[in-house]
Amino acid sequence: PHPASARRVRAPAGLFPAPYPPEGPPERVVECFRLVGRLVGKALLDQRPLDLPLSPAVYKWMARRALSLADLRDVDPALHASLCKVLDMAARGEDVAALGLTWTLPGLPEVELVP
Repeated sequence: PHPASARRVRAPAGLFPAPYPPEGPPERVVECFRLVGRLVGKALLDQRPLDLPLSPAVYKWMARRALSLADLRDVDPALHASLCKVLDMAARGEDVAALGLTWTLPGLPEVELVP
């Protein structure tokens, strides 16, 4: 395989940023987002296609549209299905607390999920 192709990211659900702590992302990350923003802006101005497979949720966020639980389906279908099942249980009055769930981001236990 070509060395450059070994570094490519394959993201079937599209690319999206990792969560950052409440105090915000490190300055280096902010600089990278600015660079990507300039790149996308220049591509739009020049009417050039840009092979940047962002998640539909990222495009929605960039358009300043509100995100919802339904947007999670595009990013992580399994997590979306699990959360929907828990919400259905709660709506039926079942004791969700008895499941002993931890409300953290899968793969990042230090990131607590909040409503």
